[in-house]
Amino acid sequence: MKQKNIPVEVFLVITSIISIVVGVICLAYPNKISELVVIIVGAALITYGIVELFSFFTYKMNSMLVLSVIVMLAGIVCFIRPAVILSIMGVFLGLFLTLQGVLTIKNTIVLKKSGFGLWWLWLIVSFIIVIIGITGIFNPSSIYGVFAVVLGFGFLINGISNLSLLVLGKRFL
Repeated sequence: MKQKNIPVEVFLVITSIISIVVGVICLAYPNKISELVVIIVGAALITYGIVELFSFFTYKMNSMLVLSVIVMLAGIVCFIRPAVILSIMGVFLGLFLTLQGVLTIKNTIVLKKSGFGLWWLWLIVSFIIVIIGITGIFNPSSIYGVFAVVLGFGFLINGISNLSLLVLGKRFL
């Protein structure tokens, strides 16, 4: 029986289109996508906890029982209350951004002392990062979609760049 080979370009176009669509969906619904990711992680944790529970019954190690219960409870919380998990993550992201912004302000002072001409631009960006971080600390739901936005841009850039390379590759080769 003769096999038909599908050109690699077809696969590249299909994966690029899928990547662009996923990117647009992530950008259009960042909070829902973030919640979906937490739910998937919750399901994985529950599954892992069940496997550890079976290990406990097989090997009779108490540590496996404790681990399985903790992991399953964490998974259940992720599965049932993804917004709570995302809010907690939002607080940590806010803390991280605030600290990062403060460190960048400190580095901006070094840039100014070194005679760097655009030090003020770094200072503005630093203050924006601090403001976003503080917002995340006091209103964590305001930034918990950031993960999906970054993911969406990644998918979008990947899809567009792959299509561009395909078009440019055919043009110049």
